[in-house]
Amino acid sequence: MNRFIAVLMLVAIIPTAVPASEPPQSSELEQRKAGARDVVTQLADQLSSELKAAMKEGGPKAAIRVCRDRAPAIKSRLSRETGWQITRVGTRVRNPLLGMPDAHEAEILSRFQSELDDGAAMPKLEHASVEKAGDDRYFRYMKAIGVKPQCLGCHGPVENQPKAIRTTLEEQYPADKAVGYEAGELRGAFSVIQNMADAYETP
Repeated sequence: MNRFIAVLMLVAIIPTAVPASEPPQSSELEQRKAGARDVVTQLADQLSSELKAAMKEGGPKAAIRVCRDRAPAIKSRLSRETGWQITRVGTRVRNPLLGMPDAHEAEILSRFQSELDDGAAMPKLEHASVEKAGDDRYFRYMKAIGVKPQCLGCHGPVENQPKAIRTTLEEQYPADKAVGYEAGELRGAFSVIQNMADAYETP
């Protein structure tokens, strides 16, 4: 079983607060948080750049290919380079194998939605914590992803999607649930997991 999948399963089953006798140093946590922010920014910027180029050259159908092929490739590369688990999870997912939140992520997404309902700004929504799974501790970071107007071609109401886009989505993602959004809504989050046994290095 993939090591990170096993970790996520353990965290989902037995989320445990770090014992007070073993508090991480605040400076280390701030470094890890800054590093997580940085790698999330890299992922968001690279994906946005490729999506814009694809939209300009081939429209929404080309953008779908970027999300299908390039987004996982970028996440995998950044994960290899940093040694961290880096991914995106959704409030409703297009590909259940890649975007389904674990128990911790689902809780934070719910918290993000509550904060939005109370008037919080989407760019300000982030969460960092330390979780324990077995004998290991993991630093976890999440950053909210909002729905932008340009996302609605693929993620908006089904009845508003062009037939060609709807057909492509149904072919590529038969279990697609990531539709029906409006601009400004919470679509998901970037999620980063770092094993705190690993020496921290700035990515």
